[in-house]
Amino acid sequence: MSDDLVPKVRFNHVALSMPRASLDDLARAEIADFYGHVFGMSEMPKDPSGQMDVGDAFVLRAADFEQFLYLIPADDPMSCGGDEHAGVSAPTKEMLLEMYRRARERAETDHRVDVEELEEIDFGPVRLSSFYVRFLLPLKLEVQHYAVDPEVADFFYDRAT
Repeated sequence: MSDDLVPKVRFNHVALSMPRASLDDLARAEIADFYGHVFGMSEMPKDPSGQMDVGDAFVLRAADFEQFLYLIPADDPMSCGGDEHAGVSAPTKEMLLEMYRRARERAETDHRVDVEELEEIDFGPVRLSSFYVRFLLPLKLEVQHYAVDPEVADFFYDRAT
């Protein structure tokens, strides 16, 4: 099979099981409020046809219906040791800095918000800005922005012909 025919996948969701009590109506509202304020996420609307019923799961949509967090109430939920995380990408450094500001702002008034310091790593032609944040979910989100010099962009983004 030609390499040209091998599809390239794109991550589209992260599913997390959580204790049932941590996904009650109040928690869902708080989760939607925080992730909406910081990341622009919103609760996935219910399918009026009922064809895509998600049961008692709570689904937070990110950029579109194909990018989401799928939160599942469970009697035996997942547990995380501390370093587990999912990564999200900020299209610009300015957007990353705004997300960081909003997360820090919420952390000042809510002790349940855990925001780690912003990191800036210079790899020469590639500069990474990132921070980690957690609020009421079993794992953190790492927010990243890569600034890539034009002369290496094709290599970095696998666009070489």
